[in-house]
Amino acid sequence: ADLMLKPEKLEAALNETQAGAAQAPDRVAKSRKNHRASDHSKPGLKNTEFQFDAPGASSVKLAADFTGWEKAQLDLAKKSNGVWSVIVPLKPGRHHYRFIVDGIWCDDPQCAELIPNPFGTANSVIQISR
Repeated sequence: ADLMLKPEKLEAALNETQAGAAQAPDRVAKSRKNHRASDHSKPGLKNTEFQFDAPGASSVKLAADFTGWEKAQLDLAKKSNGVWSVIVPLKPGRHHYRFIVDGIWCDDPQCAELIPNPFGTANSVIQISR
């Protein structure tokens, strides 16, 4: 998922794969196919935008059940209006998430549904329809 959201990492991974092309030409062909597939939405996934208004922040990350929480947080990009955003392809269903702003876990003020978590705070919940 990280490679799909960060094209520069995908490109680096693809270049590493191509470096070993003489040893495994089939693997390179598969990598190229996967690279092209990542340029489009995958079937069954819905591109979902997460936004957080924090004009003074230096870093905003998204941690969620679909990122393994702290294992693979996603960096949001800051727009000129001070709103940070990231688009994530998600499977239909309910997903729990939180933002991390300059190292501090934060609720999503735009989210209508919050669920208590084991840490004494709440997770935001998003429902992705089919």
